[in-house]
Amino acid sequence: MVGIIVASHGQLAGGFMDALEMIMGPQEKITALALEPEMGPEDYREKLKEAAREMDTPDGVLIMADLFGGTPSNASAYLLDSEDPPIEIVTGVNLPMLLEIVNLRSSMSLGELARNCRELATQSVQVMSEVMKKN
Repeated sequence: MVGIIVASHGQLAGGFMDALEMIMGPQEKITALALEPEMGPEDYREKLKEAAREMDTPDGVLIMADLFGGTPSNASAYLLDSEDPPIEIVTGVNLPMLLEIVNLRSSMSLGELARNCRELATQSVQVMSEVMKKN
């Protein structure tokens, strides 16, 4: 099973965790890591390293960050070359993506999960008026 870190500006990651557990119940090897206003990039990077060690599984750790180019994703990028644990990073995390990845993380490799996130991101965005017109 792949470990998961949800990384975000402010308490967004914690909100994702609340919603995830409301829908799917408590989960193992998943944590939220919030970038707080008083934290610098180096502080956040150290917290990510610590969280990655805690989430470490033989299958690696997937970091799901809120925003490409933001401090959570940039700080995560420093861990990409890690072999202990292996790390993959995706950006643009959303709730449908997170729910699906939690379901799939025992049956897919770290790389497969990361690529699946990209597909899930585009599939989860719908314009409701267009969906309703189809019916």
